[in-house]
Amino acid sequence: MSSKSIPKIRELRHICQPSIKFEQTVILAYIVRFFSIYVTKLFLYTKITANQISIFSMLFGIMGSFLFLEMQQWYLFVGSILLIVHVILDFVDGEVARYRNSTLTGKYLDEVNHSITVPILLLCTSFGVFGVFENIWILFLGCLAAVCEPVGHSVHWGYPYRILYSEIFSLIDKYKGGENRKIPDYVMQVEEGSFKEKIAKFMNGFDFGNIGVLRLSIIQKLYEKIWFENRITNIVIIIGLASPFLSSLQYPNLCAKIFSLIIIIYGINRPIVLLQRYLGRIVLKNETLEYEINKAINKLKEFNLKEDKN
Repeated sequence: MSSKSIPKIRELRHICQPSIKFEQTVILAYIVRFFSIYVTKLFLYTKITANQISIFSMLFGIMGSFLFLEMQQWYLFVGSILLIVHVILDFVDGEVARYRNSTLTGKYLDEVNHSITVPILLLCTSFGVFGVFENIWILFLGCLAAVCEPVGHSVHWGYPYRILYSEIFSLIDKYKGGENRKIPDYVMQVEEGSFKEKIAKFMNGFDFGNIGVLRLSIIQKLYEKIWFENRITNIVIIIGLASPFLSSLQYPNLCAKIFSLIIIIYGINRPIVLLQRYLGRIVLKNETLEYEINKAINKLKEFNLKEDKN
């Protein structure tokens, strides 16, 4: 591919990068995206596919994670560099895919990569800290966080959407086969005063998003970004990059102590978030499968009405 056929960086940003409002954090929008587009342009001169870049990203993430098994400054520093490459490539694969109009396989690989690299990073960091302090509770909390991370994705996205996929296609087959031309409504039954209703009220009260005054406030945003979303990779990178400086201070094993604190926080946070997501799918009306499938059915009904009119 000739250099003339590849657009300039400004045009590439417009083609390959999503709008800033779709980014999850300012760091991703302004820092990672700033560098990733230059790497994307380099890859566009090659025949390397977006899916192959996704695999490279995962490998760099795993290699970087393994270095955190040793809580020494240069292991941590090099591990952080490898994790930075992992993060940048994680953006590059999507940018290359948008430019080349790649398939949905890339999105699948992206989700799988996160479900592999984050738990491995948590495990390796936990074992690294355990090697310094030999505290079994740190190891337990780290392993618990590592397990809850992929399970949480399955509880919130994987299992529900697998059921929705199966149910919707079953309805389509019945509709086409003429077994029942009437599309049913799915209703979540919640009896007044029941335990399920009490849990729903508690969950609604716990979710700052349902409190009008805080709906768009900084408290709500912090609640979503810090409590719900896993930032372990970003945190580990920052601590690892700072490890040469931290090691120069007169505090023995300072990096390991900071990592142990992070592991304790995530060992408590991830199981609670998992429970929140699990209960949310059961009792919160705007998160239940009944709500999700009714949205899909309404879309099907709209499509059917348009088809009948034509």
